[in-house]
Amino acid sequence: AMLRLAFIALALLAAAGLAESACTNNCAALGWAIGAGGEFVCAQSRTPNGTCSGALNGVVAQTWCQANFGPGARLCTASELLAGETKLTGCNYDTQLIWSSTLCGSGSYTQVTGDPAKGNGPVCLPQEQTGFVRCCADTCAVDAATTTPMSASTTTTTSSASTTTTTSTTSTT
Repeated sequence: AMLRLAFIALALLAAAGLAESACTNNCAALGWAIGAGGEFVCAQSRTPNGTCSGALNGVVAQTWCQANFGPGARLCTASELLAGETKLTGCNYDTQLIWSSTLCGSGSYTQVTGDPAKGNGPVCLPQEQTGFVRCCADTCAVDAATTTPMSASTTTTTSSASTTTTTSTTSTT
């Protein structure tokens, strides 16, 4: 029901001219299954030609996903890795430290074990160090849910006219 409300909200925002862009389901475009950690992110380790990243420094890791999978693929965030989005996605990286896109210091990025249950927690390493890569992408629902937050009552006022529009939504969980 929540996902349906998100799509309805996006359609209403688009009709009102408030949505910034149409939704693109990068997971479907890449042919990836939804990740193990939630319904809004998908993940993959093995490229379409069957290769794995191997150990890479952080500089190379930051661009590896898009370079090897194409538009929509990106390095996962530390939160996504900690949620288990990438576990069991291939290359036997469940026990390896995986680069994230999350900065943790000047020139340093967070690494998390491919399956967070098999590691000792996140670590902050300089980008000159090596780690492995698993890639993430987003579903349409993430774009819809983050375009404009919907609450029980939202009031929008335009500055060029004295018009107030009130939209009410209800959701059951």
